[in-house]
Order: sequence, then C-alpha cells, then structure tokens
Amino acid sequence: MEPVDAIQTKRRFPHLDSLVSDEALRRAARPIRPDAWDLCDAFANPLPLAAAMLAALDDNLRALSAVGAIRARNALRDRLLNGEQLLNTLSELALARHLLQTGWQVALDYKFFATRDVDIWCKLHDIERLVEVVNMAIPAAQRAEPLEDTPGSCARSTSFPDENDPLVDKVVAKFNDKFGPALSQGWTGEIWVAVDYTKNHEQDVRQFVRDLFFPDWPEAVVQFAARRCPQLKGVCFYSHLPQSIVPRAVHWNGVE
Repeated sequence: MEPVDAIQTKRRFPHLDSLVSDEALRRAARPIRPDAWDLCDAFANPLPLAAAMLAALDDNLRALSAVGAIRARNALRDRLLNGEQLLNTLSELALARHLLQTGWQVALDYKFFATRDVDIWCKLHDIERLVEVVNMAIPAAQRAEPLEDTPGSCARSTSFPDENDPLVDKVVAKFNDKFGPALSQGWTGEIWVAVDYTKNHEQDVRQFVRDLFFPDWPEAVVQFAARRCPQLKGVCFYSHLPQSIVPRAVHWNGVE
C-alpha cells in the first residue's frame, strides 16, 4: 500500500484544511501510536474508514461554522490533534450538529463562569442548557490493561444499574470536574451531562444488552447520579460512530 501524504489528504477537506494549518500539522506529527490515534494519523491513513471519518468531521465543521457555533478555533484544532482528546471532540461536534438539525441554537466552548467553558451551549425557545460531553473510551494509559475478570463481573456488567455503575461514576466525575468550582461560588445553571458510550466496545455491548432486558436503565442512571449531584438537570445518552455525521439513539433523560 502506497504511503499517504497527510497534507495532500488534508487539502481534500476544505474546512479541516482551513482549521488545521500545514505548520500545525507538521508540529503535531509523531510516530503513529495505536493507543492514541489523532487527526495526523487519520490524514496519513489510506483506509476508507479514515476518509469517512474525515468527511464527516469536515461536514460538521462546515455546518457549525456557518452558524457561528465554533468560538475557539485554536482550542478545537488542538483537541483534534491530541490523541487523548480526538474521540471526545468528535462526540461533541456530532451532538452539536444533531442539536442544530433539530432546531436548537448552539455554541461550542461556551464561557459560563469566569474562565470556565462548557462543551456545548444550546437554546430552543425558552429552554437553555449547558451540556458537557463525556465518552466512555478507555484512557490510553489503561488500554493495555486486561479487562476485569472476577466472579460475577460479567453478570454485573449487564445487570440493572446501581449507584456504583460505571456510567453513574462517569457522569458524577464529569459534573464535579466541570461545574463543581462554579457551583461552590454560587453560580447556577441548567446543567446536563451527555454520555457517548459507543467508543468503548465493552460498554457498548453492555448497553445493548440492557436495552433488551432493562429498557428503563437510563432513568436509573440519571436518578443515581442526581443523588450525588443535586444540581444536575439530566443526562443525554447517545451513540456516535466516528464516520457518522450525527449520533444515533439520542435520548435526553431529565431528573424527576
């Protein structure tokens, strides 16, 4: 297979080409790491799946740029060029595009308190939300570790969620990290956490099984998370494949 010129590939995607300069791409280039794949790797990859991911990303940049939703272009560029942040950034852009297509006003990297920003601000009529996105991808440093294999672990992974469920823990950790300092100083807002679980195969299978046997599992996760985060307004669960423009199975579950 012939090697691919990353910069020439970048030229095929005008909105990515505009966002990521040739010099930024050269600075970010490093040997390919299978545990932390980034935009440089995608540009240099000749396989159709990489091209499909780049095409979807380029189209989302086009649509979001057209409405002025991208407020911090350099920060967005840097996240795409970071192997630890690429997947989460693709999740953010896809959810923002979904919101845009369903009639919401959207803005990325929205400043909500002092210097702190949230992934997505969105508004529809008189409803306004701050949405922080998290995906269930395993951090690069942990990807070489063996999966947990203890008695009952398989059964627990596909059982009805409890207060120690990984999804509950992920929502709570993201809520506290992003909004905790602002809340401690008296700030208030309509806080949502959005969870993309597709980028972790084990979690994706878990949710597939739960959908079959426990269709009300999202409500349970939200209620357990809200007990630990009383200011949480709800959780959005969705599934996004990197080569897709928008997510599938988007469910907004408010705190009751």
